[in-house]
Amino acid sequence: MAVKKENKMLGKELIEIAIGDLYMYDEATGLEYCTTSLSSAEFSSSADKTDVRGGVNNAVLYTIPGEKEVTFTVTDVVNHVDITALKNASSIQEVDSKEMFCYHVPKFYNVTVESQNAKVTLDQEPITGEKIMIYREDGTLIEDSAVNVSGKDITITNDTLNLTSADKVRVMGFKYKVDAKALYYTIAAEGTTTNLVGVYKKPVYNRKSMKVEYYKVVYYPQITMDANYTESDSTTREAVSEEHSFTITKKDTEDVLGYVYYEPATNA
Repeated sequence: MAVKKENKMLGKELIEIAIGDLYMYDEATGLEYCTTSLSSAEFSSSADKTDVRGGVNNAVLYTIPGEKEVTFTVTDVVNHVDITALKNASSIQEVDSKEMFCYHVPKFYNVTVESQNAKVTLDQEPITGEKIMIYREDGTLIEDSAVNVSGKDITITNDTLNLTSADKVRVMGFKYKVDAKALYYTIAAEGTTTNLVGVYKKPVYNRKSMKVEYYKVVYYPQITMDANYTESDSTTREAVSEEHSFTITKKDTEDVLGYVYYEPATNA
């Protein structure tokens, strides 16, 4: 028979009524991730078991324990681009000296009239040899012979077009070199998984005083992030959220899946 021991939480009346913060660390890349804008967090633990029956009444004679699965899902009301990149097995990088290209999205530009010419300044510079289609607001194509492109500047011969400073022209798509200071991440062609260190921390209150008595810190040496995600746009401005799901996996160097610490609030 076991010797009775002190139950250190026996007299504690604690309530968990607050959301926490999430910190993640990728030991392979050295990158850190965190969010302090969660709106919900749900932790789930399930364990399989097999009941072995026998005897006259087919009673349960013993139980064989099976696999255990621990998961948690958080909902974030702020878009964290670095976490979205992580789901694509990527990270936020700077274009810098890389030769990277994209296409201009069609846009209406204001026209500036100077003497016999109309001028437009583009947002990006077309690559050499790129043909640019330009239309008036009524959908009429401006002939190539009237258009000259130099860097980001377009000069349109205005002798017969009679464009004014009140007009706009629609510049269609063209290929351009992405700015060296632009940030980007890549989209993986195949499903991927990324192992991370995960820590979730939240305040725990004393029921009687309603003051923070502990900080509950859940530490998982290894979590695997679900690569699934959805990005939705709308014409109306409304609250948006992202859902991140994780499976707790056992790290080779650990005997357990994780640790739950109750750190005194005075030490936090």
